[in-house]
Amino acid sequence: SKIPAAAAVAAPTKTTAYAWYVAAMLAAAYLISVMDRYLLGVVLEAVKADLNLSDTELGVLQGPSFVILFLLASIPCGRLADVMNRKVLIAAGLAVWSAATAACGLANNFGEFFVARLLVGLGEAALMPAAMSLIAAYFSRDRLSRGVAVYMAGASLGRAAAFAGGGALFTYFALRGGVFVPLAGELSPWRSVFVASALIGLVF
Repeated sequence: SKIPAAAAVAAPTKTTAYAWYVAAMLAAAYLISVMDRYLLGVVLEAVKADLNLSDTELGVLQGPSFVILFLLASIPCGRLADVMNRKVLIAAGLAVWSAATAACGLANNFGEFFVARLLVGLGEAALMPAAMSLIAAYFSRDRLSRGVAVYMAGASLGRAAAFAGGGALFTYFALRGGVFVPLAGELSPWRSVFVASALIGLVF
């Protein structure tokens, strides 16, 4: 039978400098992923007031709206990581969740925000299985746990980036009174935070 592309390469016997570069890049992607996931918590009160949301709606946006597609898509994304180019899968996931993060900043009501958060979860579901598979492909067995540790560090740094970096961005845009975006017009400070974070992901 045909061996899937991701499984065809034997485990390396030596961990190269490029392997550490791969782990660092994956950690950066994980950082961006977690940052986008937690940004809503930084601008919660501004979103609530601007969109006239209830506490229940805010709770749904913070948790279930993200988790639903993240969970449902994780296993299919794991299968895709077995049969397709994992770097392409990660790039596609990053593009989807970054665009969805921008959509969060452009949402005008609960429904639009809910759908945008669903898509953030969908895009982020592609990262974990593909990243773990890539680390296993580049690291020798005696260094594999260290490679995973570098990658997982991105999650902790992402939470810090969301609250510290997101807070700093929110303050910056608040002092400027928002930012003008072509086609979208003048965006309020909380909307500007989402769009700025999305641009970071898309550039990366």
